[in-house]
Amino acid sequence: DLTVTVPDIMEKVPRIALNMQWLTKYVYEFLSLGGRLFTEAFTRIFEGVPRCEGPVLTFSGMWLVAITVILLRFLNYDYFGLLMSVKQTVTKTRPLFQKGIAVSVTLGFQSGTFMFMQLVMLMFSRALSLLFGVTVYPVEATDGWNCPYEGETMSILIGRLFLLIMGAMAMLVTFLCANGHFLGRVPIVGGFGKQCRLDLSGLDPDADTEDAGKLMRWEATLSMFPATLGLWFDSWNVRGYLIEERAHVYADQLRYPTECKVCGTRHIPYEDVIRATGMQISLAWQLFPFIGPLLGKLAEHTNNPPLFYRGTRLKCIWPTSSIRLISEQKGRKMDGGSTVKYYCVLLLAYAKDRGIPILQRAVRLGIYFAIVYFTYTIDKQNLERMGLMMFQVVMLLASLAGYLEALIPLLVLLALALAFVLVRKSDTKPKNEKFRSTAASVEAKVWGKPSAWPLVGQVIHGVSLGGAVSVYLLNL
Repeated sequence: DLTVTVPDIMEKVPRIALNMQWLTKYVYEFLSLGGRLFTEAFTRIFEGVPRCEGPVLTFSGMWLVAITVILLRFLNYDYFGLLMSVKQTVTKTRPLFQKGIAVSVTLGFQSGTFMFMQLVMLMFSRALSLLFGVTVYPVEATDGWNCPYEGETMSILIGRLFLLIMGAMAMLVTFLCANGHFLGRVPIVGGFGKQCRLDLSGLDPDADTEDAGKLMRWEATLSMFPATLGLWFDSWNVRGYLIEERAHVYADQLRYPTECKVCGTRHIPYEDVIRATGMQISLAWQLFPFIGPLLGKLAEHTNNPPLFYRGTRLKCIWPTSSIRLISEQKGRKMDGGSTVKYYCVLLLAYAKDRGIPILQRAVRLGIYFAIVYFTYTIDKQNLERMGLMMFQVVMLLASLAGYLEALIPLLVLLALALAFVLVRKSDTKPKNEKFRSTAASVEAKVWGKPSAWPLVGQVIHGVSLGGAVSVYLLNL
């Protein structure tokens, strides 16, 4: 029901103890500002165009050309991949305060860019929607036009032909770009790399061969279809979207310092490169009416993180460091107690390396299906009941996603470390007092005596800051 607005839904959600209405009001006003600016800009652009079919269709075809050029840049220059790589590099190379400021600026710019591109895709789809119902036969009249002039048969014919040709070319070029056919080619990204002072020639797998001057790569055919579902295969879309090459080239050019413990090389996390690719595919899908937004949002949720990967090129996309570490501790001959302890610790390792990632992906899918379900079921009649249910379900899934992202992995890792230490202590008891004293002295020299004051200071700072914020919000 398009008559149900966001304020209508917010009126039905439960009230919390803190007065947050001022915050939700400002957030809604800020988000709706983009829509108002888009409407104003769209109105100004078409101001002065005669209300005749021929000029309007010609002008729409010109807009398709301009927007297609913008899409060519965004889909082939990999802005989102570069921004995520910058965020990862800053996280590893800057102090805490600088890191917080730089990451916030990067995320804000990325969000603004994504919103801008969504508005561009909306303009694209609006102009493209004129194709439905356009006929090449110029004598056939169409309804809805208020043209004050007569004898515009030739302008109608030119406008219809121009819009049909430009619309077909725009859809074809966008489809090829969305599948990665032009991604990484030196003739396309070379100039952009020079402007950013980056050498992106390593993205082109044919840069040193006789195919270096070609614009298209045919091994990327239909790569967007499995990527939309979050499915990644070495011989198909991993190769088509240059996931491995982008991760290594960006790490080298941005001087990413951390070496992967699994691969033994420096590269941007593959999950971030795939997430950036999912955002680009989402924009491309929004070109198509009706089903496009559904598939676009599906591409975002199924690639954050990716649902499934099959291959050997991205070795660390499903890390199993904990499982491998625990498996190495298995002895040839263990008694019953040691066997039980070993398999309990191994179970925790599987929960960390396998269970939590699977739950994260399941919750992401749950959020997507909840959004789709409530979008198509809420109307004026069931707003009070369905609005409350939507709030409860989405808040539950979002909270669970946050816990699975930060808190639960930390707790499982802590439990795994404690269990591992206990098992190691029970299995490696010193044989005599001399060995015990020697081991203790070596441990003291290597590790030293830990200080509890930094932890106490952080706890006091966090409690005081949280209390101050709570008192401020209660007094609003």
